[in-house]
Amino acid sequence: MKRWLWIAITVLMTALPVMAEESYSVPLTESYSGGRYIRANIDDIEVNFIFDTGCSSLFINQSVFNELLRRGIVKRKDLSKANEAELANGQSHAVRHFNIKRMQIGDCVLHDIQASVGIGDQPNATCLFGQAVLERFAYYSIAGNKIYFEPKPEAEQQALVIANQLSEDTARAQQQRIVDALQPYAEWLSPRYLVIYAYALYRTDQYEQAMAIFRYLLDSGEFEDSDRQLEKALEKVL
Repeated sequence: MKRWLWIAITVLMTALPVMAEESYSVPLTESYSGGRYIRANIDDIEVNFIFDTGCSSLFINQSVFNELLRRGIVKRKDLSKANEAELANGQSHAVRHFNIKRMQIGDCVLHDIQASVGIGDQPNATCLFGQAVLERFAYYSIAGNKIYFEPKPEAEQQALVIANQLSEDTARAQQQRIVDALQPYAEWLSPRYLVIYAYALYRTDQYEQAMAIFRYLLDSGEFEDSDRQLEKALEKVL
């Protein structure tokens, strides 16, 4: 992407009215193991989650998942194929992903959260509150027995939703569809999702824009902080 385009994006973002998001605070409860529980409401089902920054998704146990099925909140046809998820301890675990349309944390309502359920888990395994929710926050902090947070603007959250949906199985998704879906949100994408967009540009022969984004990521130093996906994509195109 040429320098003038980055300048145009910066000017456009500066010109747009800034809409402050509301800040929230939610109580945390200490568990017997020293972790902290946070309570969330999924379509009127109260669920206690362990606050776990090492978990990449919102992990739901089989018991809660069965209740979601029973109420028709989730349908089996909406489940993804089995995937391997890496736990905080480095072990792999078979999971299936699905979408939670509405989840409330205190007074804050979030939509379209990617969740996962373990295959062959104990029915009452611990539910984990991980990065699939935390990446929706502009910031969060823990003080005492509360978590304080502010959700990202809706447009930025929607960009994450689109990127998650399309990156689950890019073999099925047309690369141009990824470009078309993410282009309006390019200025809000984090390095993890920006590389999905750049790789789709590359696969649709838009080499100049794709390489400019890769160079931007490398020059900005954010490459070191991003996940393995960026490294793999760079190996394929650089």
